[in-house]
This record gives sequence, C-alpha cells and structure tokens, in this order.
Amino acid sequence: CLKNHYPSNPAQLRKKFSFDWYVFKIAGSIEDEKESEIRSQMRTEVSEFVGEYVTSMRNETIKFCELMTARINGHPYGDESKSKKLTPRSIVCFRKYIDRFQQMNIFGDGEIEKMLTEFRETFLDSGVSPKDFESATISSSITKALESIRQKASLEGEDGSKFIGELKRHVVL
Repeated sequence: CLKNHYPSNPAQLRKKFSFDWYVFKIAGSIEDEKESEIRSQMRTEVSEFVGEYVTSMRNETIKFCELMTARINGHPYGDESKSKKLTPRSIVCFRKYIDRFQQMNIFGDGEIEKMLTEFRETFLDSGVSPKDFESATISSSITKALESIRQKASLEGEDGSKFIGELKRHVVL
C-alpha cells in the first residue's frame, strides 16, 4: 500500500528521511571535593539570600508602620510637604500589605507575622472606616501597637543576627 505513496528508489527515500545517532559519555559522579566545594558555595549564597530577604521584609514592615502612624496622626510621611488623610482606600491597602506579608513570609518570620495579624484583627477589620480612628485613645493605641511592631522589625545587633542565623541554619542543601 505504500508503493503508490513513496518512491521505490532507496536513494530518494534517504533524501526525504534521515536518522542521526549521537553518543554521549556520562562521566562518573562529581568528585567528593568538588561536590563539597559546590555545596559550600551554594550554602553561602543561600545564606546571603535569606539574610537579604528577611532584612528587606522587615524594612518594608518598618515603612508600613511609619506610613500608617503618619496617616493616623495626621503627619506628613517621608518627603511629603503636607500630611495626607486616612482614607478607606488606604485602610484597604494596609490590610493588603499585611496579607501580602503573610504570603511572602517564606522563611517564617513568625513574630512579625503574628504581630501584624493581631494588629489587623484588632484595628483593621472589614467594617472599619477612617472616622473610627479619630478618637484620641484609639489613635494612641494604634500608634503604640505600630511602634512595637516597628521596634521588633528593626532589631539590629545580636538579636537580629541570632534570628537570621537560625533561619540560615534551617536551609539544608
């Protein structure tokens, strides 16, 4: 049945179809010394990444706390020339920041996540509006809560290094 579809001459068939064979030699496993060197290099790079990631997440948390404190207390933030008011949209953004922190917290910065979650549950539930923050006692409570989160996030020195060091030791290659 193929005679009608293909030429009977083998030379013409070879022009239309070809098969190539490639042979690869796979060397034995990497020498122990080389493997050890690669693992060591990877550990160093991953450790640096962990430190940078956690530091970046904590710096974002500090900025979040400072921005929200400024909005609650009616102060300018950063290089703003005049203060901006707290709006329903900014409250939604603050809620989203906390949700994003929880999603991005891949290295388990549990203390900061717990503090942010408690803050959200206490002060940023779905029914809250900017008018709810006008009370001096509420704005004072919020400011204190944000300051404690900010202080925890800005841990430097021995405590901060100890926390990041613990995270680095959890990474197994």
